[in-house]
Amino acid sequence: MPYLLNSFAIDFKTRPLLFIDLEMTGLDVNLHEIVEIGALAVGQPDFVITNSYYTKVKPLHPQTGDPKSLKLINYSDKDWAGAIPLRQALIELSQLAPDCFLAGWCVQNEWDFLNHALFL
Repeated sequence: MPYLLNSFAIDFKTRPLLFIDLEMTGLDVNLHEIVEIGALAVGQPDFVITNSYYTKVKPLHPQTGDPKSLKLINYSDKDWAGAIPLRQALIELSQLAPDCFLAGWCVQNEWDFLNHALFL
């Protein structure tokens, strides 16, 4: 069994950062869905923007959304008519900043929803 401290060193000072903001139909990762993804990739150490991404994601079950959350994000079937499938959005997002560090406000929530979405 390999010893964890013998693994490759991560260079924290040069790895890109991906600032991410998700909008969901609620806060329960097992019930609610990602409906918007915004991301900004920056290089280190100078924080120059290297790429950005935004898309609306078509929810499969908008009826399970929390009414307060749907109101907060101004969700409507009409405004989401051109939204893309979650799988496509995740593929596009994954190509934005390979090997990045995830950053953002309350990023644990984003991390939980992203991890859950990858196993759907």
